[in-house]
Amino acid sequence: MPAWSYALAIAVRNDHGVACLAVRGEMDYDNVDELRPTLLFCCRTAHRGVTVDLRHVPFVDAGSIGMFADAYRVAWRRGIPLRLANPGHTVTRALVIAGLGRLMSHAEGAPTPPPAPRPARR
Repeated sequence: MPAWSYALAIAVRNDHGVACLAVRGEMDYDNVDELRPTLLFCCRTAHRGVTVDLRHVPFVDAGSIGMFADAYRVAWRRGIPLRLANPGHTVTRALVIAGLGRLMSHAEGAPTPPPAPRPARR
């Protein structure tokens, strides 16, 4: 058995009608389906919104971004906010490039979205 694990650690709690999910680990093709059903369930049932804490997620791939987009659509149809909280630099960059930057919120002291890349020098 390899020394690494593809499993995500997911904790869920209800904070006065807001579903709060804390995720730990890299989110990629091999494990995104571990979070998808829980996130979508929360978006379908939370009364006041859904917050996903990404402070311990160092990487997201296209499958993860698609999952967040699906969850946003479910939450939007219900009229509740979906918030992606405390993403690190790499995750922030991926979300901004994918057009999901408006879902992010940063706690005080958390990283801010990165500046746009500079054009290549000739």
